[in-house]
Amino acid sequence: MNKNVERGQATRAHLIDVATRLFAERGYDGTSIEAVRIWCREWIRLAGDQVFQQIVLIDAPAVLGWQRWREIDEQANLGWIRAALTDAAEAGSLERRQVDVFAHILLAAVNEVAMMIARADDPAAALIAGESAVAGFLDRLLGAAG
Repeated sequence: MNKNVERGQATRAHLIDVATRLFAERGYDGTSIEAVRIWCREWIRLAGDQVFQQIVLIDAPAVLGWQRWREIDEQANLGWIRAALTDAAEAGSLERRQVDVFAHILLAAVNEVAMMIARADDPAAALIAGESAVAGFLDRLLGAAG
């Protein structure tokens, strides 16, 4: 468990460092969608780690129960995804009325890709395919420049 905590802290620190750099370079308006892209990519990459798979993707839902695991996921991730998509809507990348539904779709899609990687016979190939597919999905949803 300590290795998982360390990895989680390292990933969080990495995301904060990248977000801070992007905020400094582009300002908040130019960063929120990039922060979503980074989170999706990093979450998918974590799914390739066996410790993360076991603790977060396999054991947590089984121990906590699906409903509680889902509530924690929503508390941890849905709000800021929604906020970033709201920024995208304000910038004209998607319709404001679609923000909430797209936030749920994005969270579910990235979680499903993570599970696909965790269950794959060839996790390395699944990771490459998952990263590419999510990047393409975000490009279509938010525009390639987002």
